[in-house]
Amino acid sequence: MPSKTRSGGSIPDPHNGGVDLVSGCRAFVAVGESGGFPRGAAALGIPQPVASRRIAALEEHLGDRLFDRSARRAHLTPFGRDMLPWAQRLVHLADAMERDADRARLRPVSVAVPDLCRSRDLAELDREARAQELFLEFRPAPPGRRSELLRAADVRAALVAVPADEATWTESGPRIRDQRGRRRRGGAAPRHAVEPDRAVCGGRADVNTARLVADLATELDEGGLRGSFLVRDLHTGREVGIEPDLAFPLASLIKVPLAAVTLDRIRRGELSGDDVLEVRPGRDSTPGGTGTTRFRHPAWVALDDLLSLALTISDNLAADTLFGLTPPAEVTRALRDWGLRGITARHLVDDLARTPEERFEPDRAHLAHSLAIGAATAGRGHHIPQLDVTRANSGSARAFADLLQALWTASAIPDEVAGRVRELMAANLIRHRLAPDFTSDAASWASKTGTVLNLRHEAGVVEHADGRAFAVVALTESHIPAVRQPEAETLMARVARLQHDHLRW
Repeated sequence: MPSKTRSGGSIPDPHNGGVDLVSGCRAFVAVGESGGFPRGAAALGIPQPVASRRIAALEEHLGDRLFDRSARRAHLTPFGRDMLPWAQRLVHLADAMERDADRARLRPVSVAVPDLCRSRDLAELDREARAQELFLEFRPAPPGRRSELLRAADVRAALVAVPADEATWTESGPRIRDQRGRRRRGGAAPRHAVEPDRAVCGGRADVNTARLVADLATELDEGGLRGSFLVRDLHTGREVGIEPDLAFPLASLIKVPLAAVTLDRIRRGELSGDDVLEVRPGRDSTPGGTGTTRFRHPAWVALDDLLSLALTISDNLAADTLFGLTPPAEVTRALRDWGLRGITARHLVDDLARTPEERFEPDRAHLAHSLAIGAATAGRGHHIPQLDVTRANSGSARAFADLLQALWTASAIPDEVAGRVRELMAANLIRHRLAPDFTSDAASWASKTGTVLNLRHEAGVVEHADGRAFAVVALTESHIPAVRQPEAETLMARVARLQHDHLRW
């Protein structure tokens, strides 16, 4: 019998001819990268037997075995090692296609409407359109101007009044329901007709926000995540979020306020950007460490360059060298002086490298994640200090959105300080989490990520070509004991993007 995929599709029985190649490759990549069927299935959020069946079907389809199952761990065969890069590429392309499909589906259709239309009527039209996953952007204009907008392609649809005996309903895109809920295809038209090749999308009905938030919270829970999300229009202050005041350990996000406070001390003349500081490696042995963290010998680095390393490649040793100049308590005091009260710095970044994960061999690191998931206490406390909001560097999505707003708009933070932080965040090279969903030819994305054990965060600002800018903050914790969880990254981005699109359109 076919087994159901997370998206509701099925993976056909290979003996009946056919295989869901993408689902099979997802299972193959997850197991191949994690080194075991249990961890691979957990990373995908599916039962182990389902993962095994998908890989068996893929092996049947490809004509050879991908794994040697004779040992306790699943070892790739020579054939499997050859096929893994191709499977990774296919999965990456499939994910990119799904993201682009979401963006295309949510892209608004601009409609020129009579400038005498009541807001209530437009809100009702918007609600009906959204029920069919159509999104409308209304452009109120007088009759002649509506036709001009359409001819100039400034809008994709125009609503015009015509005599009833002359009107026809035409469409080439999504269908629109009439007042009785029937789909119109042609024939007699309503008083206002849509000109050819046009549909609708745009403004937002506030009554839908609560439902959107509830649906996304359910989606997070089903994906094994809990999160504090907030998206805020930096010009209007309007926002939408999921548990935005829930405090989380910030992991490497603390480097953003650290950089801002350090730059302010440079502005005041207490420090100099060309001061050269000794960086002594060896304190952080975390696998995958970046920048000076990987150095094997002492080095001398200018203060300005340490700031760049800390924000653009999340260099932990560079950040702790900065903390040596401006201790955590001083960073917190400076934030309070700027009126930012929701973020607290308590310890060095090096402490993030001293979790149970570093005490396990790589093939047993998932045990540290199991401990992280199971050792929480009441009141957001935790037996692991780095995950205890009362002992770790901490903050909420709302608090970090306040910091981003202060950096992107007029605030107590001096302009030259805020501008330099924005430049460094825009140069961030770690762009696998939210960046793919917020970067395009018509939008720029500046952000910082943070990761420790089962926590995955990103906070940034997307600036659109039309001048609008939105702060986007996603702080999450996973309930799945696996080191690599690509589907969690994808889910984070999807939830953040849908909130952004709801607010924007």
